[in-house]
Amino acid sequence: MNKKVLIIASLVMAICATQLKAQLNVGSTTKPDASAILQLSSTTQGLRMPNVSLTNTTTFAPVVVATSRNEAIGLTVYSATAPTSSYSIYPATGAGIYVWDGTGWVSANAAVSVGMMDLKKVGSSNHISQGAGFGSNGTDAGSGFSNIGIGSSSLSSIANGHDNIAMGYVSLAGLTSGFENIALGYSALSYNTVSNNNVAIGTYAMGFATGSSNNICNNNVAIGKRALAFNRGNDNVSLGSYSLTNNGDGYSNTAVGSSALILNMGGNYNTALGDNALSNNDGGDDNIAIGRESLSYNANGSLNTAVGGDALLKSTGNRNVALGGSAGAHLTSGVNNIALGTFTELPSNTGSNQLNIASCIFGINLLGSVSAPQGLIGINNTAPVEALDVIGNIQASGSVFASSSTLTSDVRLKKDILPVEGALDNVMKLKAVSYKKKQSIASTKYNMDEMGFVAQDLRKVFPQLVVEGADADKTLSVNYVAVIPVLTKAIQEQQAEILELKKQNTSMTEQLHQVADLQVAMRQLQGQIDMLAVKNAAPKNIASK
Repeated sequence: MNKKVLIIASLVMAICATQLKAQLNVGSTTKPDASAILQLSSTTQGLRMPNVSLTNTTTFAPVVVATSRNEAIGLTVYSATAPTSSYSIYPATGAGIYVWDGTGWVSANAAVSVGMMDLKKVGSSNHISQGAGFGSNGTDAGSGFSNIGIGSSSLSSIANGHDNIAMGYVSLAGLTSGFENIALGYSALSYNTVSNNNVAIGTYAMGFATGSSNNICNNNVAIGKRALAFNRGNDNVSLGSYSLTNNGDGYSNTAVGSSALILNMGGNYNTALGDNALSNNDGGDDNIAIGRESLSYNANGSLNTAVGGDALLKSTGNRNVALGGSAGAHLTSGVNNIALGTFTELPSNTGSNQLNIASCIFGINLLGSVSAPQGLIGINNTAPVEALDVIGNIQASGSVFASSSTLTSDVRLKKDILPVEGALDNVMKLKAVSYKKKQSIASTKYNMDEMGFVAQDLRKVFPQLVVEGADADKTLSVNYVAVIPVLTKAIQEQQAEILELKKQNTSMTEQLHQVADLQVAMRQLQGQIDMLAVKNAAPKNIASK
């Protein structure tokens, strides 16, 4: 009995001594390594962990914990059976050692079967080793080189391709001999077989086609869910979910925005920037649509340019241009139309060859060319009838040159028609002057030599001929054209006076002629008198002799 007590006491003392040292080397009498609190030393035996059959990698049971205590982080067990896994971050890797991290069991297995890997070696000269990583089942395949495949069945058909990167379930799964493709996402580029230089990022990006696989297409970029999903064309750029989704053989298209060019099948050289831009385009070429819903109704129209949300929204024609939010939004079937400015509309929603600039300058019948210009332009006039048809005033600070000018003067445009009175007397009051003139009140440069009237002086005589400007300085202008009727009336009045003077002159001339005739008659009469006097004097002379 005393021996047993002695042995127990010795063990207690040894344990206490060990606890005081806080280090233990089991299986050896030497001191443990200074960095180890517990060291196991053996060349023929190992450490056996508790044998527990785990059921799920996120369930602590069947390990038991006291009610008042939490699960011990770092607890290590050996599971004799393979547990199930509910979350990819806690994968089940079969029977083996698992460590509890507070939330789930983390596998510490060093040897995992190749068939359990996500990262697969594909061909030779790769950056990853055979069977690296773990996850859902995949397969090793191919004889290409410099390829990376991550995800079940990614790059699973590769044979001679090289420099390809695939990440995601069945990404680039159909590729056999293509090169320099990048596919990131579920089923990205999954049907391509011999395509090259494509970039597909997003679920189903360039993922599949109807009828036949999109097995040959090169130099495309697709970023977004189902971007270029059915593509068979080349040199397309698609950024945004469903952008260029249905593209068939169309090439050299650029679509940026959700559903941009979504229905394009065979259209080429189109640019669509904005959600639903050119969304209904099917076979139209060389269109530019920048802005949400711009050119979204267009199906087969070509050579259109729309910049602004809803610009050319309903247009289906060709060669139309619209700049500004909702510019030309209601135009439908017209061609060769131009709408510039927010909310600008064309004179006719079905017409062609029209112009609207800021709902101020309008044009119709714009059918000309550089060599043969043709068309009618209106300012504040939606229905011009001349090359330039303006409703309102025109102001110019410089000279206006024209080969001719015509002013409307139809009696149907007038009322209260009265004759101009006293024109000649008033014209005599005008002061015609020569002067040097500058462009504006604020200007200091007098660079024009002119002759005319001073508006302030003219207004005292003919106020109707002077117009006050709408500018801040209320600059006065002279209606020189309207001076013509005044001068005409003055000439008429002067001519009347001249005619009266002529009449008077004629009368006086006639009187002078009469006087002259009288003078002649008087001279003749005097001659006769003189002759009679001579005759009368002759008999007297004879008698006296």
